[in-house]
This record gives sequence, structure tokens and C-alpha cells, in this order.
Amino acid sequence: MRGYRIDARPREDPDLHKLAQVIIGLAMQRAKDEREAQKPGQSNAGPRPDGPVES
Repeated sequence: MRGYRIDARPREDPDLHKLAQVIIGLAMQRAKDEREAQKPGQSNAGPRPDGPVES
């Protein structure tokens, strides 16, 4: 079994551009997953957000 050592050093300035890309990517994947879960004809599909509103 190999032993690994992690050497981490704090940055002076955080990479905000990379952080924003990660957050946007996560949000886009979540939205895609939710759209796929709501396809008509699937047994677990809920009401579509753009469908008619029931009173």
C-alpha cells in the first residue's frame, strides 16, 4: 500500500473565476436533471413548471 502526502498552501487571492465556473456548472447540471425527471410519460414525473396551474 502506498502512502500519499497532501501539501496544501493557502492562496493569497482566491480564484473566483474558477469558483464561479464550478457553481454555474453544478446549477446547470441540477436544472438538467430536474428537467429530465419531469418528462411527460414517466411514472415519477411531477407537474411541469410551465404547465397549466390548477386552482
